[in-house]
Formats: sequence, structure tokens, C-alpha cells
Amino acid sequence: MPCKRCDSDEQQRFSAEMNIHFPHWEGLAKPSVPVCREVVICLKCGLAEFSLPEASLRKLTSHTSDEHGSHQE
Repeated sequence: MPCKRCDSDEQQRFSAEMNIHFPHWEGLAKPSVPVCREVVICLKCGLAEFSLPEASLRKLTSHTSDEHGSHQE
């Protein structure tokens, strides 16, 4: 599948570990959400894509809906 940004076929899969933090100063009081996933990176333009497991997505959704009343992108 070509890159969504530059249409290149030069994409590679990598293992990745990351912590997703909530935005702004208020986010520092919330626990980060650790995620270990496979990430696909375009080696031409640098676009990176990954999907979150259901459990991680629920954690993010529950913390954002507490303050904002709905999911924010």
C-alpha cells in the first residue's frame, strides 16, 4: 500500500514503544498510556502510522471524555 502523504512504496515496519501523554499542563496529572505496537514508516517522507489496541484506546477515551464530554481528535 503506498504512502498516504507522498505515494511512495518505500515503507518499512518497525517495532515501537511509546508513552502517550495527555495535552497541556493538566495532562501531566494524568497517567500516560504505554503502547508497544508495530509502526509503519515511509522512508521517503517520514509519515508514521500505527493503530492502538482496544485497551489503550479505552484508557485514552475515558480520560478525555471526563474533561471534555466527548472524544477529541
